[in-house]
Amino acid sequence: MPIKWLLAVFLASSSAFAATNKDLNTQSIDWLISQIHLGEVERDTQLMSDSLEKLLSIAPQNTQVKCAEIRVLYALKETTKARSRLSELSKKSHPCVANIALLIRVDNEDKAVIQQARLRARAGQYIEAVKIYNRLFKSTYPSIEFELEHINWLAQDDEQYEYALNGYRSLMSRYPHSGRIELAYARHLLSKNPTNKQGLDLLSHYAHSNFYSVEAESAWLSTLKAMPLDKNTLHAYEQYLDAFPLSSKGKLQFNDFKKDYQAELKKQADPAFKTWQKGNVELEKRNFTKAEALFKRALQG
Repeated sequence: MPIKWLLAVFLASSSAFAATNKDLNTQSIDWLISQIHLGEVERDTQLMSDSLEKLLSIAPQNTQVKCAEIRVLYALKETTKARSRLSELSKKSHPCVANIALLIRVDNEDKAVIQQARLRARAGQYIEAVKIYNRLFKSTYPSIEFELEHINWLAQDDEQYEYALNGYRSLMSRYPHSGRIELAYARHLLSKNPTNKQGLDLLSHYAHSNFYSVEAESAWLSTLKAMPLDKNTLHAYEQYLDAFPLSSKGKLQFNDFKKDYQAELKKQADPAFKTWQKGNVELEKRNFTKAEALFKRALQG
């Protein structure tokens, strides 16, 4: 093979290798930045710091990496250093710079407004709290923390159920396996349907987590309380007790359920109750005369 052909092959191979290496670096950077965001929502500063260390070893001059560094500094409460780093990036036009500037803004100029929104939410005034965040964050959020908080408030409004559902799913697609996000999603599903299988499966999964078992149990007990007094709920309690066999709180609630369930079975077996139920059926059919007769017979016992 002529030397010039060998040279051409070598140059082409070198170019291909360089392009592949660049792609791998880009993928690594994107993934490590996503880990920093995940650490932010999980409140895991160690994950954030470790990911930043790897980023700085790959591309210390990359604008996104510098933005990530400021985000980590901010999470570590090194705000003075974070602001200094931001001033060095002030002339950059990358979207991450604007996002970091927003993060610092909400801790300064907008701090009182953020506090007002959170106080409204704690008082149960979720619609007002959502309106404040709608004004502050029109196109982007400074961090996932604010986005999750916003969705959690939306989830309290029945009319916003689907919107909040889509919000949780969006977060889960971007940050899979986040306990905070998945448990919030589970609570949302179970708020509408306490027997939702996906929601209960998530609670069962996090029942064995070192970090989220307490939150999972609390959500599970609230869900069980919302279930009807029937045999299916009895089985649901058994599933819960398999996950939390030593929970005294759970056993107390289960004992209360069993008492209420036995009382419900006794009531349903009462002929007078059955007659009253028949009266309700006739009332729904607008057979008022039949309904009245059945109600009278039920009252007579």
